[in-house]
Formats: sequence, structure tokens, C-alpha cells
Amino acid sequence: MLISLSESKKSDFGKKDFLKQSKEQKVFSTIWSLESEVNNGGFTQYFSNGSAETVHFLIEALKTIGAEKMAQICSDAIKVAFPKGLPSDPQKSF
Repeated sequence: MLISLSESKKSDFGKKDFLKQSKEQKVFSTIWSLESEVNNGGFTQYFSNGSAETVHFLIEALKTIGAEKMAQICSDAIKVAFPKGLPSDPQKSF
């Protein structure tokens, strides 16, 4: 169902620059990116597979939908992957 939604005309996922998406679309795009990448190859894949834009918004997106536990898990994963903090430019790949 989510794959169909992500590919439908109702979604801007992969069709519109992330920074130009509405907040609601950014929430969907971020969580869909997390879901699809982590389920396919873990956090390593999520962090290295073109998710630089969404990872900066990840914790906010998860909290927006009330996924507090997942927000904490992701926050911990970010700290492990980026002990010095996320790169400052969300447009660049990690």
C-alpha cells in the first residue's frame, strides 16, 4: 500500500525536490525513505543511499506522527553513525 502511495499522483516522493515539498509531504517522504532503506539494508543503507536531505528532518517527522520510540532509536543511530553530528549541508551526500 505504501509503495503504491509513494508512486501515485497524490505523492511528491521522488518527484519534487525535498526542500520544496509541503511539511506533510516531507513527513511522508522522510518516513517512507527510512522505512524502505532500513528494511532493505539497515541504517547504514539509509544513511548512505541518498537520504542526506531526509535525515536532517527525520526526528521531527517521527515526532509529528507520534513515533516517539522510533525517534529515539533513530536519534541513537544518528549519534553512532555521526559522532561529531550530522554534516551541516543537507544537500550533500554523507
